[in-house]
Amino acid sequence: MAVAVDGLEALIQAAERAGEQDDSWTAFRDFLVRIVDAQLSDAALSPVLSAPTAALPGTAHLLDQLSSLFTRLFESLADMTPLICGIAFSARMHPAIDPQEQAAAGRHYLDVVQHGLRAR
Repeated sequence: MAVAVDGLEALIQAAERAGEQDDSWTAFRDFLVRIVDAQLSDAALSPVLSAPTAALPGTAHLLDQLSSLFTRLFESLADMTPLICGIAFSARMHPAIDPQEQAAAGRHYLDVVQHGLRAR
């Protein structure tokens, strides 16, 4: 979807900033919060991020770039992409009244996942 280009570019910038952080856990946490928030605030991102292949050449290049950065940051892209999309989907399905409550639900679900990952 061409409407997702701005959101993908913003996520690429966020991933680049995360890669520059010294604390890998903080980079991980901050980027995951950013990507979940982005999916909840931009309806065009979730279908593009969760699709098995890119539909448009413009998004394909951006998705490849994001995937490369994400893999460098976390080395577990195969597990993280569906997990992040699932968190955004769950928050979107939450019976929240407004977008701020949905965002709070998404961050709560993300916190639960991060605590589990950190315990490993």
